[in-house]
Amino acid sequence: MALHPDFPHSPHAILDPEIRWFPADEILRDTTMDRLKQWCEDINRVQKDTTFDFIYVDEEGFDRYKPSSFKQLLDSFREYNGSN
Repeated sequence: MALHPDFPHSPHAILDPEIRWFPADEILRDTTMDRLKQWCEDINRVQKDTTFDFIYVDEEGFDRYKPSSFKQLLDSFREYNGSN
């Protein structure tokens, strides 16, 4: 699943409920993950109260691994995390 091409860069932007933000075209996934990674880096650089990171959980992998906790999600899905 990928973000909509017009997904806002600002963490404070209000998402228009009339737009289907997820999923966007799968072809956008790689550039979307780059944008999301950059957003996390940017927001973490300008504030220190909360650390932001992301994971990508695809439906096929979720069905295959059947994580039963958030920790298992974090440990299992590392494709775009940079920790792979």
